[in-house]
Parts: sequence; C-alpha cells; structure tokens
Amino acid sequence: MTAFQLQQVKVGVGEDLEDIVTSIVSENIPTFAADVESSHEKLSDPQALALGTLSDCIEKHGKAPPADIDLGDGLVCDLQVWRDALFSRGVVERRENGNHRKVFQRLHQALARKGCIGVQDEFVWIKSYNGGGVTRGFT
Repeated sequence: MTAFQLQQVKVGVGEDLEDIVTSIVSENIPTFAADVESSHEKLSDPQALALGTLSDCIEKHGKAPPADIDLGDGLVCDLQVWRDALFSRGVVERRENGNHRKVFQRLHQALARKGCIGVQDEFVWIKSYNGGGVTRGFT
C-alpha cells in the first residue's frame, strides 16, 4: 500500500471569523494506487481538497460498508455527506443553474479513474490511504 500525507490549509474565514481549514494532499510524497503511480497523474487542487474532505468525512461519519463492498476494516461514507461537505467548504460552489451537480460528478469520477476512491451505489471510500498510521480504506 502506498501512503500520502495530508497538510492543513486555510481556505477562508467563516461568518464567526474563525479560519476555515481543510486538508490537501502533499505533493512531496509518492501517492496512491499503482495505476496512479504508473500514469504519473497528479491531483488538481480541487481533487486534492476533495480527497482531504472525504478523509475528514470518513473520520467523522464513516461506517461499516454493506456486505457487497469488501473493504476489510475500511469504512465508507454516504456520497451525499461528502457532497454536502464539499459545498460547505467551498470546494464545489453551488450554482443556481444546477451546474454544481455536474462539477461534483466530474470531480468524483476523476478521483475514481485515478484510483483514489471507490464509489458504489450511495457510498464512497478512499481506496488507499495511510494517514498517521491509520488505514482508511483498501484497494
């Protein structure tokens, strides 16, 4: 399994004047599943922010996967919980014309193509992540 490191980054200031902080994937460590390494694809800033947000969501709202998703001890998160967190953090901005749904869809499909996440039905998980020695998911 390949590890990557998350770094805390200030992304804004909330209404309560406290910093809004998220995690991004550090570029100085080789990362992710073998298919990402072999293709030498890097994550865009929004993809890295989305992956950090998913990690936070799994940490806070993660649950055991249904029987048809075999992750060992890994956890899944509801796709809707992750999407709402991306909206609330401003990673994906809500738009009146509904384009935010397409932006979210393209974002999570790109992460899935790169081997970073798994998506099935209404669940999402990190396929390979080792942060601080705690495994979040498996390939």
